[in-house]
Amino acid sequence: MIVLSLVLILSACSGSSDTGNVEFETGNPIAMVNGVEIFQGPYERAVQRMIAGYQQQGLSLEGEMGDTVKERIHEQVLNQMIQVEVMTQEAQKLGLAPNDAVVQGEIDSFRDHYGSDEEYQAALSDNLYSEEDFRKLILEDLSVMALFDEFVGEVTVTEKEVEDYYLELVQEAQDQIDARKAAGEEITQEQMAMMAPPLFEEIRDDLMNQLVQLRTQEKQMEYLNGLMENSDIEILIEE
Repeated sequence: MIVLSLVLILSACSGSSDTGNVEFETGNPIAMVNGVEIFQGPYERAVQRMIAGYQQQGLSLEGEMGDTVKERIHEQVLNQMIQVEVMTQEAQKLGLAPNDAVVQGEIDSFRDHYGSDEEYQAALSDNLYSEEDFRKLILEDLSVMALFDEFVGEVTVTEKEVEDYYLELVQEAQDQIDARKAAGEEITQEQMAMMAPPLFEEIRDDLMNQLVQLRTQEKQMEYLNGLMENSDIEILIEE
C-alpha cells in the first residue's frame, strides 16, 4: 500500500499556497514519449507543488537566485515526468502495471483516510491534483515499484564494502583537515576529533543502510538509463 506515503506528501504540501478555485486544465502537449503526450497542465501543477515545497521549508525563491532555482525546478519536473512515463510504459508492456481494481483500491484507502469524500476532494484540490492526475500518480508509482522490484530487486552489500565505505569517509575527513591546514588555518585536536567520523562499530549499521540505498539507486538509474536510451523522446517546449 502506497497510500500512507501519499498522505504524507499531501499533508506536507497542504496549506502551502492559496489554490482558490483550481481549474485542472490539460493544456497543450509539451513532450512526446514513444508517441504518448505529456501535457502542460499536469506539468505546471507539478512545478507549483515543488515550488510550494521549497517555500514551506523557508527557502526564498526571490531574485536572481530564486529565478535560477525555478528554472531548475521546471527542468527537473519535466525530466521526472518523462522518466516516469518511460517506466510506466515499460511496466504496461511487460504486464507489471497494476490493473484498474488495484489502483481504485489505493484511491479508496486514501479516501478512507480522510473520512469523507468532501475532505478527500479538498485534499486533492489544495495540492493541485485533479482526480485524473491522482489516479495517474498512483498508477505510475505502482508501475515503477513493480518494475524496480522485477529488474533491480533487493540489493545487498558485503561487510568489506561497508568497511571500505567507512575508510572513504575517514579519508574525506582527513582531506578536509589537510586542506584547511594548507590554507593556513590552525585546527585544534578537539576540532579534528569533531570532524572525524565516529568509530566504525558505532555507525556500522547506519553505514550499511546508506550503502544499500546508494547501490540500489545506482542500479535503478542504470536500468532507467537503458530504458531512456531505447525510447523516442521529443521535447516540444523550450527548457
